[in-house]
Formats: sequence, C-alpha cells, structure tokens
Amino acid sequence: GVIIFIQELGHFLAAKLSGVRVEIFSLGFPPKMFSKTVGETEYQIAWVPLGGFVKMTGMLDESLDDDFDPEDPKAFINKPFINRVFIITAGVIMNFILGYLIYLSVILTMGMGSIEGTDLSLVSSGSPAEVAGIVMGDRIVEIEGTPITKWEELTGIVRDHPGDSILVKWMRNDSLFSAVIVPNVVPSINAETGDRDSVGQLGVLGTIVRKPVDFFDAFKYAGQNVWMDIDRSITTISWLVTGQA
Repeated sequence: GVIIFIQELGHFLAAKLSGVRVEIFSLGFPPKMFSKTVGETEYQIAWVPLGGFVKMTGMLDESLDDDFDPEDPKAFINKPFINRVFIITAGVIMNFILGYLIYLSVILTMGMGSIEGTDLSLVSSGSPAEVAGIVMGDRIVEIEGTPITKWEELTGIVRDHPGDSILVKWMRNDSLFSAVIVPNVVPSINAETGDRDSVGQLGVLGTIVRKPVDFFDAFKYAGQNVWMDIDRSITTISWLVTGQA
C-alpha cells in the first residue's frame, strides 16, 4: 500500500506541476469505499487493495478516456512530449526515492553492519563445521596454515576449496582445537561474468557489529545500497533471459 501510494503520488504531483487536470486519485480499485473532492480532484479509497491509479483528463490509455474537450489546455494529450514523459516516469522515480529514503533512515538510526573478526554467531545444524565440533562462540584462527583475523580471509579460503579437505584451527576460550573439514559444494554464479561456478561453505556466520555512521556518509551509503539493488536486479533479469539462471 505504501509503495503504491508513493508511486501514484509521483504521477499526481508531476501532473499537477505540468498543469494537467487530475480527476481522480485512487488508492485501490473500484468499487469506491469513500471519497472526498477537493478542487478539481476526487480523492478516493476503493475496496480492491491491489493497486491504485491517477485518472487525468485526456490520458488515452486502457481507460479509453475520449470524453474530453480535445482543445482543453489541461488535457494530458495536449501537453509537450517532455511533460508527458515526466508524468509517466514520475511514479517509478518516486519509488527509487522511497527506496533511498528507507535505506537512509535505517542507516541513520541503526548504523552500518559488518562482520569483524572470526568469532562465530551461528553454526548451522548438520553443517561441516558442526560435524567437526565447532560451536557458536568459537573463533577460527587458522585455515590450511594461514592465520585468519578477518572474515573476508576466512570466506575467501573456504570458497576456493569446495569439496576439498582443509585443516581448520579454532579457539574456544583459551583452548585450541583443529580438524580436517570438507566444505560443502554450493552452486554459484560469477557476479561479473555470469558463469556458473561452485564455492565452498562451512555453514558458519560471523558476528555482525553495527557502528554509527556520520550524517553525510549515510547519504553516500544509502545511494550505494540503491545502486547495488538496481545492478543486482538488472543482472538477475539478464541471467534469466539468457538461461544462465
């Protein structure tokens, strides 16, 4: 409902700014529940909560609205091309803005989360790590003779050894443990090339630490999150179209 309202609000505001008469602003589809007319626009809430719409004078779409004065200066069809494009795309633009503002509010109130160190907050049931005796709260300190201090180091080595035997050492309080573990083989797709691949997985999760973010940095991080979502969506759709996923 929020997403639909924001999208239709975008069309509505763009139409008003462009001088187009908005006859109906509806949240939901008919039959009408209740409405109130303010100026030249009827604002309504309808019973079918599966969408919404903005009805503009002279918008020749699926509504087949041809009952208007063709010389009406407030008709959508009589506005310059650039205004019509603005009105049509404003809904999508508003949804991008909504996504950005949601990310921004979350980052400002909750900070940014990242995994620091190799202390484990979760060990999946039946995973290679659990079978080897690793439990929540342990800290992985070495893999295949390589000291491990960062989560990226741990995942980097494990991902490169799907189905291979690797020697893992971990700390529990002041005690050191070790075991040979065979990471699960997990299907994956290369984010850059789209090629199918396999990666290793132990079945563990690090401890996520949230830290406050500078006010101005929050705007940057929110934009980065929106861009990642856009990029991921485009990539996923392209994989589906080409049969890669």
